[in-house]
Amino acid sequence: VHVPRAAIFDVTGQPTVYVRTPQGFEPKPVTVVARTESTAIIEGIAAPADVALVNPTRSGTARPVATGPSPQPGR
Repeated sequence: VHVPRAAIFDVTGQPTVYVRTPQGFEPKPVTVVARTESTAIIEGIAAPADVALVNPTRSGTARPVATGPSPQPGR
């Protein structure tokens, strides 16, 4: 799965993404396979997934969302 790097957060030393569910955003630990300046390839969630680009556990922050997987360049 390709996600923006901004969607990966460090939660207790573990790379984590927040995936949208009907109940809100749930933290999901992931494995980062590769990354560039703007994109990361991860394992641990199924595509397609909506992931938070801002930590949803911080109160008072906007919550932009990336709908995954990220589009491939040239498509």
